[in-house]
Amino acid sequence: MKNLLLLIMLMLLVQCKTTKESIYESEEAFVKAFKISALYGCLNKATQGEFGATLRNYDDLGLAAQVAVLYHAETAFARELGEEFSRTIKPHYYYEGQRFIYNDCVKWAMYGNQVDSIATDYYHRNKYSQLKYRDE
Repeated sequence: MKNLLLLIMLMLLVQCKTTKESIYESEEAFVKAFKISALYGCLNKATQGEFGATLRNYDDLGLAAQVAVLYHAETAFARELGEEFSRTIKPHYYYEGQRFIYNDCVKWAMYGNQVDSIATDYYHRNKYSQLKYRDE
């Protein structure tokens, strides 16, 4: 009888086991959306807001698709990284002070290791986070 009770308790315990699921769609989708958000921040800051204005003029939804994957906070964080990087883009000596804004932003955000590494690390640190909402 004691063994039967122990077996039943063990079965109940196993059935109650919770599995953690990521709050994000997938790591690949997260990293991709993060990189696109960083690219947007870089291009928009380097053009003093003209990139974003151009998108709005053509009824482009901007980063709406990325917000659906990353949430607002992560999108803003990635954009800020892009803005910081854009400040490092220097005028090219050969082309009379003109800058390679598009080229440098795309290479940094989409093909460099820095943004990829930050996005991957952020994903792994936060994928099991619990979203908390404030009632104000």
